[in-house]
Amino acid sequence: GKLNMVPKEEFLFHWEDDFLPLIDRVDGQGLSNVLWSFGRFRIMPSGRFLRAWMETFEKSVSRYMGQECANILWAWNRLDIFPGEAALEKWYSQYKLAWQNRNRYPFYPVSPFSLRRF
Repeated sequence: GKLNMVPKEEFLFHWEDDFLPLIDRVDGQGLSNVLWSFGRFRIMPSGRFLRAWMETFEKSVSRYMGQECANILWAWNRLDIFPGEAALEKWYSQYKLAWQNRNRYPFYPVSPFSLRRF
């Protein structure tokens, strides 16, 4: 970041220990923000974290909106993570669903109306 601040490794270990038992309670925005933050700082999450994150993602991706999906895709790319074909297929399926419902839900992720502010 602008202040060149990066969380200390010790903090990340403690944070992970506290976060992982609660990961099933975190919504899509929270999950995407966590992964985005790791990507922003260019910190590779632990294998334990990634396994728990992917398991939760695969169970809940059907409820994600556009910003959440974009944050996740950006973080996967930034961290050079290949999530696997199953995770990608779930991500693509959610996008297709969002596109099919774009007129019914004008602020759903892929609606032209959701891009007005940009």
